[in-house]
Amino acid sequence: MESKLYKMENNSPSTYLKCLFLIIIYTFIQKILIPNPQIASLFSAFAFLYVANRIIWNPEKIIRSAFILFSMVFFIFVNNVPTKYSLDNKIVSTKFIINEKKVNLFFVETDRSRDHLDYKQMCSIESAAFNNPKADVHIITLGAKIDANLVKKYPNIKFSVANEADVFNNTPLLTWWLSYENEVFKSQYWIHDLSDSIRIALLYKYGGYYSDLDTITIRELDSLLKRNGLGYITEFSKPSLGNGILVFDKNHSFLHDVMRDFRKNYKPNEWGNNGPKLFMRSLQSYCKTDNIYQELTSASRKCDVELFPENFFYPINWENVKKLFLKNGLIDIHSFKDTYSVHFYGKFSQQYPVKYNDFSLYEFFANKNCPFIYNFLEQNLISKI
Repeated sequence: MESKLYKMENNSPSTYLKCLFLIIIYTFIQKILIPNPQIASLFSAFAFLYVANRIIWNPEKIIRSAFILFSMVFFIFVNNVPTKYSLDNKIVSTKFIINEKKVNLFFVETDRSRDHLDYKQMCSIESAAFNNPKADVHIITLGAKIDANLVKKYPNIKFSVANEADVFNNTPLLTWWLSYENEVFKSQYWIHDLSDSIRIALLYKYGGYYSDLDTITIRELDSLLKRNGLGYITEFSKPSLGNGILVFDKNHSFLHDVMRDFRKNYKPNEWGNNGPKLFMRSLQSYCKTDNIYQELTSASRKCDVELFPENFFYPINWENVKKLFLKNGLIDIHSFKDTYSVHFYGKFSQQYPVKYNDFSLYEFFANKNCPFIYNFLEQNLISKI
């Protein structure tokens, strides 16, 4: 009697539902919680033992149990084998064309000495395209190439090599460029000055979202693109304006003021004068306030430009950027629950490599948001990014 009861328990449908439940839990652990193949493999081992136990003590159902076991092993194998990719640098830039019916996200690389974008920069571009499939993601360079396979994988990535005069045409910056073109390249900050000026001109002419290339976009930007503003960061215990993320409508009057100030007060050899300091001067004048951090973060502000909450783009400041690259650093993941884009401050973090299975915050975000580029790390085609 006892033997029959035991057999009835083991032959019940709940046995197979439990196996299915194990597969679902496995997927949740690997894909949602932590992208950790070791944990996943350990879990699959326990699942194997569980199914094996049902087979040993349930010989009359061995075919069905074997099918479940085979399905689980096959699912795990397919889920863990990465797709084989290779970098393809043979890409021809396309003509810079704006689709007025689409949202435009802009990235700019102004270093003329760079032949190709690096992995982190391409991760930045991919993450924006991955999370915003309905938007056009424009990468505009002065010669640097992007991987052709990345562009093939994401049709919404638009790569073009810019002509500065074309970018500045029909803006107040054209006269500045024509007057200072030769002087610009003599400055030690020419890369930054060109980037600062091009981003303003692009947003003024076309509207949309601009981001530096040392970021990872981690969510869709639709709700943000209905607003006009920029971010700020706390450094040395004080707020500091940043122009690494900009969101503005086409022909916004504030950007027109910014370009006029840029042209009038251009200083080629003063760090920040044509970037964050430019935006500070312009905001104080345009919004008629000296206390922008209080006035422009308030819901009752009178100005049509706002300062976005710090955790939207800068939940970790450059002083603590190492946290993004610490091994087993996922304990701080809660800090990013309201974040749109993670800034990793390329200048201050270039000495921190990202290695496969380090379980750092950067690796976590790269795995989830730029899977094509992360795949090269996972396949050991590269040792770090």
